Amino acid sequence: MSNSSKNLDHPYGQDMGSGASEQDRAIHDSLSLIQHKYLIASSKKRVGKTSLAVNLAVALSKRKVKVGLIDMDLSVSNIYRMLGIQENYETNTDKQFVPQSYSDYLKVISIASILKGVDQTVICRWDLKTRFIHHFIANVNWGDLDYLIIDSPSGTGEESLAVAQAVQDAKVIFISSPLKEYLPQVRELIDLYKTAQIPILGVIENMSGLWCEKCDKTGEATFMEANIMDVSYLGRIPIDPHMPDCHAAGQSYLEKYPNSEAAHGYGSIVDIIIEDSRLQKSVIKKIAVPIAGDRLFPYFGQATEFAIFHIQNQQIIKKEILPPPSHAPGVFPDWLHDLGVSVIIAGNMGPKAMKNFEAKGTTVITDFSRTSPDELIRQYLFQNR
Repeated sequence: MSNSSKNLDHPYGQDMGSGASEQDRAIHDSLSLIQHKYLIASSKKRVGKTSLAVNLAVALSKRKVKVGLIDMDLSVSNIYRMLGIQENYETNTDKQFVPQSYSDYLKVISIASILKGVDQTVICRWDLKTRFIHHFIANVNWGDLDYLIIDSPSGTGEESLAVAQAVQDAKVIFISSPLKEYLPQVRELIDLYKTAQIPILGVIENMSGLWCEKCDKTGEATFMEANIMDVSYLGRIPIDPHMPDCHAAGQSYLEKYPNSEAAHGYGSIVDIIIEDSRLQKSVIKKIAVPIAGDRLFPYFGQATEFAIFHIQNQQIIKKEILPPPSHAPGVFPDWLHDLGVSVIIAGNMGPKAMKNFEAKGTTVITDFSRTSPDELIRQYLFQNR
């Protein structure tokens, strides 16, 4: 469905009056298949926040991990222009928004593009803005992602905080500029997030080198401020006149200038993000069980349905029932690997088939009795605490 449509055949045409707990569950379900989330925040506009969010998302996707980029600025959408993507949206049969694909590893969506089909007066009040932001986050169908980069609204107001509080397991990356007079505003923003007890990854100095009248030590002021505020200094992105030209032309800066100093700066920050994500304990594991009805099906290769369990922090957070593709040698290992399954619980399996799964990095556990798959998963989690 194009954003030129005016019939509101999408989630915002529905009632947004659900209670907070119900909306929190909807957000949790929408984001449950995303392993790591990072929110980009700045205390004011014109510091290159969206540019940094876009380039970080592209840099991450170049590591061949699945990345989502969401622009939460209610007033304007720049990510489509910067990436050269036509500004529209689609919804699926459940009336969830479907992000657009920039590449095989990057999906993008913007709340402002959705708002073009909505009467703006419905979000003029703060309480409705908050519900609108939360409702949007809950109704994007991302599917499986390794990383979600969230371009948060600028400023120290409630809109930015509303996004951070909706995505409760996101870490914040603050954007500063080399201008020393900007630092008190950054300090105010960091205090706001600390007071709200939102986890912080660190601060980046963007457009480094923009101001250097007294010394050539770019990044010194931001580095010192980070130490004062007790947050990590993640690095700097040097200013490059080619970057705004690329964004205006809808070209990826990192693809056109992969060996630039700024590209290396993004690469260093991506290294920090990936290392941080490896240290996070809240990783989603997927376990597959062949089933027939509500029981384990003992003949793995003949199964016509699989229960796919999503496990986070030793808890079942989601269960899917999926039909497998037509059975042929090598098909099941590739299919389950592409789904992100790391463990298979089965009744029995031949040694050759087990080797095929092991070659894909999938662990196979056999000799389970014909009981309910939920009970099998509970047994597995109990044994692997």
